[in-house]
Order: sequence, then C-alpha cells, then structure tokens
Amino acid sequence: MTPSQFNSFTEKNPLTALISFADLHHTGVIIVNKFSEYLDIEYVNDAFIYETNAHNESFKGQPLHFIYSAYTDKLTIVQLYEQIKNGDPTQAKVYIDCHNSDGYWCELSGHPIKNAANEVQYYLIHTTNITEYMHIHFTAELERVVYKYIEEETAFHTILEVICKKVEHYYFNKIHCAIFLTQNQKNLIAIGNTPEGYSSNLFVDKMTKQLNEHEALHSQYEKACPLNVNTYIPCHSNFCQEINVQGYSPIPLYNEHNDFLGLFYLFFKGQSQLYKNELSFIQIIAPVISFAYKYGEQQQTLRKLAYYDASLDIPNALYFTEQVKERVAEGKSGTFIIIQPGEYSHIVDFYSRSAGDQVLREIVSRLTQSAGEDAYFMGRLSTSAIIIASEESLKPLAHYETTMEHLSLIPYFIKDREVYITLKVGISRFGPGIDVDEGIRYADIGLSKARKENGTSFHVFEESPEDELRLAIDVLSQLTKAITLEQFTPHLQPKIDMTTGEISGFEALARWISPVLGSMSPAVFIPIAEDSGKIREIDQIILKKVLIWMRSRLTNGFKLYPVSVNVSPKHFYYHSFVEEFVGIVKEYEIDASLIIVEVTESAELVDFQKAKEVMTNLKRHGFECSIDDFGVGFSSLSYLQQLPFTEIKIDQSFINLIHNTSMSAVVQTIIHLANSLKMLAVAEGIESMEQYETLKSMGCHAGQGYYFYKPMPLHEVDTLLENI
Repeated sequence: MTPSQFNSFTEKNPLTALISFADLHHTGVIIVNKFSEYLDIEYVNDAFIYETNAHNESFKGQPLHFIYSAYTDKLTIVQLYEQIKNGDPTQAKVYIDCHNSDGYWCELSGHPIKNAANEVQYYLIHTTNITEYMHIHFTAELERVVYKYIEEETAFHTILEVICKKVEHYYFNKIHCAIFLTQNQKNLIAIGNTPEGYSSNLFVDKMTKQLNEHEALHSQYEKACPLNVNTYIPCHSNFCQEINVQGYSPIPLYNEHNDFLGLFYLFFKGQSQLYKNELSFIQIIAPVISFAYKYGEQQQTLRKLAYYDASLDIPNALYFTEQVKERVAEGKSGTFIIIQPGEYSHIVDFYSRSAGDQVLREIVSRLTQSAGEDAYFMGRLSTSAIIIASEESLKPLAHYETTMEHLSLIPYFIKDREVYITLKVGISRFGPGIDVDEGIRYADIGLSKARKENGTSFHVFEESPEDELRLAIDVLSQLTKAITLEQFTPHLQPKIDMTTGEISGFEALARWISPVLGSMSPAVFIPIAEDSGKIREIDQIILKKVLIWMRSRLTNGFKLYPVSVNVSPKHFYYHSFVEEFVGIVKEYEIDASLIIVEVTESAELVDFQKAKEVMTNLKRHGFECSIDDFGVGFSSLSYLQQLPFTEIKIDQSFINLIHNTSMSAVVQTIIHLANSLKMLAVAEGIESMEQYETLKSMGCHAGQGYYFYKPMPLHEVDTLLENI
C-alpha cells in the first residue's frame, strides 16, 4: 500500500484503520493525536506493551512525553514536538523507562496521517529498540577519545577520569563512577573519578572501610574472584550520605589474559541498581578501561625509563631537580646532601661498573632504612654520586657525621670480599630565593672540597663559586713557576714510640709558600697538581730536600732517623718511578733503610699486580713501604698479606672517634691485624692524652699528632733533636 492509498483508506475510519495497521506490526507502534494540546496517545500496539512491560490502559490518554524518560535530551524533545506541530515526518532517539523492567534506547520514526480536510490529524510512530546500537556507538566514541588522549600522551589518571565522566553522562548522571585498580592484586588505588570534595586518598580510605564492612565481598575481592554483575550493596553509612548514593555495585575488570585488574564502581544516586542491559553495557566498555590500563602500564614504564635510574631505582638527576623545584615552589626549604664513595672509581677499576652500582644501591638501602620520620627525596646525581633533598634545616657537621656513620662503618660485600669505604659529602641549602640548580652546584663544590680531605669528610658550601674557581686558576698558573724555583719545602712531623715516648722517625709533608698567593694548604694545591700532572715533580722536590737535610746531618755526625715520604698514586704508577726514586736516593748516599715510601691506601688497588711489582722492586733495593690512611680507602683486608708493607697508618678519622664503641673495635682490629702480619701500627692525628692512653692500652706501636708535635720546618727539627 502506497502512502497515498493508505491516506485514502484512513480518511473514512482513520483511528480504526490506524489501530488495525498498528496491530499488524511486530515492532512497537504508537498512535498520537496531533490536535490534542499535549499530543495525547490514542493507542499503543501489543509489541510496544511487551517491550515496556506495561498495560495498554496506562498509556491511553497520556501525553507523548509519558513514554520516555526525563533523562532524554531536552533539545531532542523540543525538536520532536516542533516536527509534529509542523506536520513533518519525525525522527528522534529517546530513552524509555519501562515498568519494573529495563529501560532502553528507542528510535521514534513518525509518519503524519491526514484527514479529509488534508490536515494532519494523527501521527503513526514506529519504535525501534536501538540500545545495542547506542552501546556500540558510545563504546566506539569512547575508544576514539581514549586513542586521542593516548596519542597526545595524556596522563593515565586523566584518561580514566574522562572514561568515568563519559559513562556518568551516558546514564544521565544518575550514577557516579570510580575506578579502583590493584597493586599486587591487593591494595586499592583510586585512579578514576572521585566525588566532589574528596581527595583520591580520602576516597580510597572511605571505600576500603566500606569493603571491610562487607567481609564476604572483601574476601572475594582479595582473591581476585569474579564478582556477580548483579552484586548490589545497599549503603546507609555517613560516607554514602555525604556523596548522596543509595548503594553501589563493583564490576570486576580483567585484561586480555584474564588477569584481575581492579573494580569499576557504580554508585547509585536514586534507584536501587542498574538494570540488566545497563550492566551488560558496563561489561562492553570494560575492555576499553583495560586498554587504558595497559597504556598506563606502558606510560609508567616509559616514565621510569625517562625519570628513574634503572640501576638504583631512584629518580635520575633531571627528575630529582624537577621534583625539588616543585617543592620549592610550594614554599618548602631544606638541605642538599651529595654523597659519593671515595673509592668508587677504584671499585669500578678493580671489580666492575656493576660493583660500583652495587655499593650505591646498598647506600640507598641503608639511607632508606634509617630515614625514620625525616622527609627527604633521593636521586642519582652522577655515575658515582647520590643526592638527597632533606627538608631538615642545615645542621652542624657533627649531625651529619653521626647520622651517616652506618654508611661507612659497616663493611660492604663485593664478590664475597669484605670492603670498607669512605664517604665524601657536600652540603648546601635549598628553598625560596635560592635557584635549585645553583644550590645543587654549591653542594657539588662542597663535595669537591670533601674529596681533597682524607677519610670520610663533610663540607658545607660557604665560599662563592667565583672565589673557588679563581683560586683554582691562580694555583694552576703558579704551579709551574713554583716547581721551577723549587718553592716547595718539607715539614717533618715526628713519630713517637708509644711505649717509650721517644721519637722513632718522621713523616715528610709538602708545604708551599707562594710569593704571589701566600701560604697554600696541601688540600688545595696537591689535588690541582695531581689533576695537572705536576705532582711527580713536587714529590721529587720534597724527596731531594729531605735527602739534603739527612746528608747534612750525616756529614756533621748527627743521628739519622727514618723518614717517610709521601708518594702520590699517579706518581707511584709512573713507568720509571722506581728507577728515578732509587737514583735520587743513591745520589745523596743515604741508606735505603732510612727512607720509607708512604702511599695512600687507594693507590694499591688501582692495579693490584702493578702495585705488587713496584713494591717488590722497592724492597729489593732496601726500601720499606707504609700504607697511609688505612681504613678510609678501598679497604679489602685480603690484599694486605700479599703486599710487602712494613707499616700500617691508622687514619685520623678513626682516632677522632676512638671512644665510640664500634670505632674502637675497628681500631683494635687494625692493630691486631698489624701484629698478625708483623707490621708496625701507627696512629695518626693523636690530639689528647685520652686518645694516647687508649691506643697505648690497645698495643698500638707508634703515633703522631698535635698531642706530641706539629709538622715543623727542617731547622726546627734540628733544634728539637739537639735539645733531646
């Protein structure tokens, strides 16, 4: 039947004809009276009644808007009414509420029916259930949005919030959504939307409490078991009243491998629960959430690669700096602390780079365990250094020494070897008004100063970087002239026999009084000389002047004492070191037994075999060797018995803390070690009667320090010996 034939038929008995026509259809049909004020419903067929689970009488005489939900878009309703009033064909998508059953999305297609006067009197409206289409369309749109955000590298948290908000809007905001993901299939983390007025952490705390009130559900959740999609938990707590919900349903989320990811929560504002088709829709969009989750994992992995150090699992320098800048912007202040193992390069050379990382990891672990309530942020500043941003204000150096004792006093184990290390620590401040990058640079300058000192050392940045740089440049420019003019002189510090109290020998220490720069500290000029390759010449100048002094005493018939001369590690490994050293001593005709070659502990392990070769060669020529600063360098006890040392010098940093129980035990161990290896134990830096008596009672053989004598020029040494 054509539209014109149909209109002709209905002109005689319009309503009867329309009803007969409607009853022939297996899909829903509604007949609306266009002349009525509110477009009253004249008839609905059985198919529509079946779809809505209602009675025919419940629709007859009702306005058209009676059939659809109040959640239907208002603009859609306005346009539908305008089309009908104008007598035009109509088409609209509405959401229909069903009686005690599911609601559904419906497409209305209206055809105007005219009377004999050629006026539109009725509308024949066909209804089609398009719920599945709407679900698929929404899911496709949601996927498009998620892909778009992923391409834009949007934060994972933001993507999940968008998903929740779109689902809420799709259900006309009659629900509230939140996504809870798991850590190790146990701990809840709110990453989706949270109700207004709640922080993510607070919302998690509240929800965890709710779960605990429902032990059966909580047990299912803990085991990551699938939850029944119809699970509905009535909610009458203060928390539920605060967010204005009647109850909630948790929908489990799984990835493509069927691994449990977390829960998608639906909080119901008015109705008791969602209907079956609504819940099935949530299951349809679950893969979208799982996809976003997978992206989040990848994003987290990439973030870790970009911002974290893979070896230590702590932030890298870039991320550390960004985080501190954010904290400073919040008004926070505190202290930068840069920590570097003094022997890092030697550990890497002797073992491997992974061994160096192993030591740093252990330092990070010890710092983390001892942190307590202190607020700090840690990162890897460089290959060999860790940096801490502590929110504590700047403390006296003694505070940091006490705090970090456990980092150096307890040995480290590398390939089953017990190794002791020293720490070099630079400290500066950060906070509002201090540029973060400059603050880190200042701490680094402090670290550079600490590296120039023996043993574990701490240095707070004080001088301006311009002064520091200018001094280094001035020293370097004067070194060549100082070497040419032999401006370096030896000062001798007596070694005392701890039993008799008599002088048993001396240690020669380099001093430099520059006509331009004045008196220069060895802690300043020696590192610069080593870096510039000029330390060999300085060592030789000091050796020659000591030998000239000894030759003078010998010529004048005075007693000679053994003298230890310090040799820089770089000089020690010089290809012709032994030949040059032996030649200089022979030139002044001084017995080799009176000259002790003193090398710092770190020198021995740069190249163990080479060190052994050099020392064996020296011994063959009659020279003895002393290991300086023992315990503060790369301390591996296993090598001592393999190298021909005759003397172990215990570093001053140990003597300063000798009344500390753990440090006292370390010193006692070193003395026992020296005795068992038939070596002389010499304590450096003795400054008090108490230290002297303690060391004497431990059986220490010899000592030196300000308690006995300071280093002195050669003419003062002559005077001292004459008086003795």
